Amino acid sequence: MSTLLKGYELYGWQLDTRLSTDENFMDLCMIITRSSKLKQGSMACILVNERDDLIPNADACDAIISVANNRPLFSECDSDIHAEIAALGEACRSGTRTQNATAYITMPPCKKCFAALTVAGIRRIVTRYDPTQKIRETAVKNNIEFIKLSNHTEQMTRINTLVYDDSSGKKRKNHDIEDKKG
Repeated sequence: MSTLLKGYELYGWQLDTRLSTDENFMDLCMIITRSSKLKQGSMACILVNERDDLIPNADACDAIISVANNRPLFSECDSDIHAEIAALGEACRSGTRTQNATAYITMPPCKKCFAALTVAGIRRIVTRYDPTQKIRETAVKNNIEFIKLSNHTEQMTRINTLVYDDSSGKKRKNHDIEDKKG
């Protein structure tokens, strides 16, 4: 497992060879999201190097460039730094290239985060919902592929199974996942 994932509660998540690369990393992104408890929203972003051999190889997590969720800056509970900016900052500080990488994001990026991903050389953005029309049009002009994963029910079932079930069969407390958009 990538050292970049240390510090995040993963609830036993592992790559699932029955899922696509995008589904695996989006599941991980949704689990990373749970590490943020900010009142203005909990989002996550995982940047991954493009590789053709990620699944079913067990070393797929080695392709992760950076992992981040929304972070406070001005106030401890506010979501001042969006996950995309935090992930790009982590990659920058470690000296890791982002050119041609994929960004897995829990929600489509805002205009400013999309702009940052664009200038950082991100070529694929995978998210759970469609971006705004303006961002989609700009993505096409900049040769950025947008992928929307719409298997929300199956995904939430997988994640809830990880989060709630442990070896004793007891449910963990205070870890509710809600899928607010369906």
